[in-house]
Amino acid sequence: NAHDARRRAFEEGALIQLLKDNFLRSATIETVMRTAREKSDPAFRDRLAAMRRSCYPLVLLTIRTDNRAWVNQAAGWPDLIARLRRRFPRLGVVIDGTNSDVVKAGSHALMSVDEEHRLAAGIEAAIGDPAQVLNTVDMPVPHSLTAGEACDLFVAPLGAGMAKYRWINNLPGVVFSNPTFLHRRDPDSLLYDHFRDVPEKSVYLDPAAVVEVEDSYAGTRRANFDVDVAALAEAVLGLIDGLAGLHRDTDRDGTG
Repeated sequence: NAHDARRRAFEEGALIQLLKDNFLRSATIETVMRTAREKSDPAFRDRLAAMRRSCYPLVLLTIRTDNRAWVNQAAGWPDLIARLRRRFPRLGVVIDGTNSDVVKAGSHALMSVDEEHRLAAGIEAAIGDPAQVLNTVDMPVPHSLTAGEACDLFVAPLGAGMAKYRWINNLPGVVFSNPTFLHRRDPDSLLYDHFRDVPEKSVYLDPAAVVEVEDSYAGTRRANFDVDVAALAEAVLGLIDGLAGLHRDTDRDGTG
């Protein structure tokens, strides 16, 4: 991993050269996903297959803490799920967050895996039925990718975690963040709509539906925020309606 590479470079007095491309080809993504499936536990894959057979839609949601985070998500995620289940009682949820095999440096160092676990436990309790929820918080990246591949759409705050379900899984979804980030629509906020073959486009929540929380990051791209859950639910339901009849809702056993 990157941490080991840096340690070795310093120990040996080596020069680090980062080789980067700016586009993910389908063949590369297929290799990544094949490897992810192979590295995921068989019992984990079986559970995903069961959820695909019994749940629709299967929604991936992402927990993010302390850094451009939804401050009321402990109540907000269960509220959103309850609103969606009124229309879709067979709704399934995959809860994603920080992965165990990611170096906790840079902006990741601002986040709390312990808090993610607490939030995920609250969401699981609100859903009630273990057959309708799968928690991948603090699991290795291959498990998150394999779970994301099974989902129909995502709902997530804008951030680096989107590389998994946008660039690799190529899921449609609803993105939200603080109003500063949403208003600016700078290259970082649009990053995951590009740089791969035939990318699905995301729906960005209207900035009027989020309120920035005044803290040390106020007025910046790092500020925490609160969300109008009714507006978020409306955006998600609109996206699901737009997906009706497409490839992901026609075969729930994953065989066709």
